[in-house]
Amino acid sequence: MVSFDKEFDLIVIGGGPAGVMAAYHAVQAGLDVLIMDKSNFPRLKPCGGCIATKALALLPFSIEEVLETATGTLNIGLHYDAPHEFTTKGYICAFAVREKFDAFMLNNTIEAGVKFLKIERLDAVKETDDAVCVAIDGGTQIKARYMIAADGANSQVRRLVEPTLKFSRGFALEGLVPYTRLSHIPKMEFNFGCVDYGYGWMFPKADHVNVGIYTCNSDVSIRKADLREYSQKKLGTDEIDDVVGFPLGFGGNTYRQTTERVLFAGDAAGFCEPMFGEGIHNAIKSGTFAGKAVAAAVKGNRKIGERYNEMLHEIRQDLVRCNHAAYQFFYPKVDGLGFKTLTSPISNMVFLKGLASGKTLHEIMNGFYKMPFQKPIYPISYKKLNDKPTVMP
Repeated sequence: MVSFDKEFDLIVIGGGPAGVMAAYHAVQAGLDVLIMDKSNFPRLKPCGGCIATKALALLPFSIEEVLETATGTLNIGLHYDAPHEFTTKGYICAFAVREKFDAFMLNNTIEAGVKFLKIERLDAVKETDDAVCVAIDGGTQIKARYMIAADGANSQVRRLVEPTLKFSRGFALEGLVPYTRLSHIPKMEFNFGCVDYGYGWMFPKADHVNVGIYTCNSDVSIRKADLREYSQKKLGTDEIDDVVGFPLGFGGNTYRQTTERVLFAGDAAGFCEPMFGEGIHNAIKSGTFAGKAVAAAVKGNRKIGERYNEMLHEIRQDLVRCNHAAYQFFYPKVDGLGFKTLTSPISNMVFLKGLASGKTLHEIMNGFYKMPFQKPIYPISYKKLNDKPTVMP
């Protein structure tokens, strides 16, 4: 039971990867932590469910229980042309159903000592010199020394607090096609140019393929009809189950922590990268940083804003590189130099080896000539995947 008349060390708004990691690291440091979310878990979470090796490497515990497949092979196509196939040693990513992944992450955090409260709505956030007061559900107030907003691209906390952030949104539509409707199991594939400033994807899971379309341009409209057309051309069927759309939060390269009581993490801070629309890695990383920054502040080590901004430097650095790649080079030139660069043998070897060794895009590009010598890493979540018949080449 959650007591409303006590003061917590930390309240986290949002039970996704960013919020869970913030809460986990804070409670491990001895803090009294409460996560609040509008949903009970498991809950439907629209997402392709691709979890990069670099993201798995950040987790303090194994999630092998909810990983369904993993791959070191990537097909890359332009529009609907035959794709190029590239393979590297190790795994560049694994796949999970986000509903199961998020529930597993939250349950692990609750077992570590974090409290959880389902709320109907968030009404107000009031920051004082020594605390944050959160009003929920028409009048109930809960007080904490600090708060972390990890409530996604449509963050209510962001609307209430208005952090320093040039925020923008991307958008994706996705659904699933059971293997029983297909003649073969597809490999992981990106098809660039099927959508303006974006791509179509196929992510193979245990008993279905997740199929979707994505754009990083907020001015581009994508429809269910576009998703069905993509599925028909790539999979031979336009019958897609559980079609849902979801926004992605961009702009985190401009985020600066300006208060001492309320921090933002994950998509709420715009930490999704626009090149591939990947957000789980930076959600886990920023949540980890936020939780540790709060723990340091509670223990009196340093001011929270100063500490968190220093930690976020590497995320902002990577986002600057991703933004340039997506908006200045790749997507504007996708039919020419952009696609040719991505699919050149040398570039792709460097790219895949970098992903398998857990590197970010900034690290891959800055260490371009070192990447061919990188060895794959195997986070603890990969430990038993080799024993699963669903693991792909």
